[in-house]
Formats: sequence, structure tokens, C-alpha cells
Amino acid sequence: MFANRLASAVGLPTPASLQDAHLFRDARKIIFEQIQTERLYYPYRVATPIGEFYDTFAGVLADSARDEILNPARYIERRIGGLPLQLQQQRYVIQCLATMARIRSLARLALLVECQLTNHALRFILGSGFT
Repeated sequence: MFANRLASAVGLPTPASLQDAHLFRDARKIIFEQIQTERLYYPYRVATPIGEFYDTFAGVLADSARDEILNPARYIERRIGGLPLQLQQQRYVIQCLATMARIRSLARLALLVECQLTNHALRFILGSGFT
């Protein structure tokens, strides 16, 4: 069910719509419930498409919406770190961990770029005599 909702969210043509956010929140709720109750790899397999969702929408998301993806990625990473070693070594869990780490890295990079752009804009404005 989570995979279907997330796939629907990724395939929607209007990424900034409320429907996309609603689908993502529904999917996140389901995956968090599964992560807390399942003792197998399945929740991590279906959580991996969060990376595709982030890749698709990151450029149009507000900071708060980006955090709504980044925070679950951090949570899933922590959960994986607490799994038994045998489950941590399962290929779908490894793929999920790599995806969550990539989301975190991309979010950090986006924040750095935004800060640099802001600094450049401020220097331009201050250097041009605008107040």
C-alpha cells in the first residue's frame, strides 16, 4: 500500500499540490508503522522510493516541505542502525540506507547552495549601493 501511494505521489504532474503532500504524509505514516512492527526487510524496501520522490520534487519544495522528507530519512537511518546485524546486511536494507544517506547529503548540499546564493545576492546589493 505504501509503495502504491508513494508511486502515485511521484507520478503526479503538479508536485507543489496539496494532493502530493497528502499522499506523501499518508505513505510516511504507513511506512513508519511498518518499521515499528515489522521485523523483516519489507518496510525498508518500500521506503526506498522516498529517494525518487525527493529527487523529483526537491527543486520545487519549500524548506518546510523539504524537511518533511529529510526528517523521515534521518529517522529511517537511525532505525536501520538499531536493527540486528543480519537484517542490516540484507540488500534492500542496504539500498534503503544508501538512499536515505543520499537524501541527507543532497539536502545539505541544497542548503549550502541556497546560503551561497544568498551571500552573493547580499554582496551584489550592498556593493551596488542598494539599501
